[in-house]
Amino acid sequence: MTTQVVSSGEYPIGIAINGETSAAIRAKGAPLGFKVLSPKIVKPEGLFLAKNAPHPHATVLFAEWVLSEEGQTFLAARLGKGVAMKGIRSKFQEFQLQPDYVVTPKLGPKLNAYIQDFAKILGVR
Repeated sequence: MTTQVVSSGEYPIGIAINGETSAAIRAKGAPLGFKVLSPKIVKPEGLFLAKNAPHPHATVLFAEWVLSEEGQTFLAARLGKGVAMKGIRSKFQEFQLQPDYVVTPKLGPKLNAYIQDFAKILGVR
């Protein structure tokens, strides 16, 4: 929603918006610019499967395809999605970056240190 109200001119700026959504809207011609600012934070994407899928074997085959090189290439190059596999080129070059932080389950114990780092970077207390 934030991307849409910024690209329509209702608001002049959006902060912490979804990059993939913004890039896709820009690619369709919206007057929208954006930049991935430091610190660059990357979070994993999820793949959710129905527990009681009517065709569980097809579900497993789909999951295997999504995680394959072919599936990862399709998601990145055609849909502009972030992917897990290294070496796959994204449709949107802004996302070919080295992250400063990767959100993982190990984040919990380090959260306070990261908050302090961000406060220093942003100049807030």
